[in-house]
Amino acid sequence: MLKGLSSLARSILNSFSDLAPIFLVVAFFQLVVLQQPIPNLLQLLGGGLLVVLGLSFFTEVSLFF
Repeated sequence: MLKGLSSLARSILNSFSDLAPIFLVVAFFQLVVLQQPIPNLLQLLGGGLLVVLGLSFFTEVSLFF
């Protein structure tokens, strides 16, 4: 059980590190290039969290098949 949770935590960290550059580029263009505030920041952060979790679960489940 503990090994599975450790593997899932590692997968979540890997997914976040894989997606972080995409999030940073989008934020850079929104704030610097377009010079607009990020609309619905909480919804955007929640969606980003769901994307990270979804990618993590997808990669963990795909390891079993």
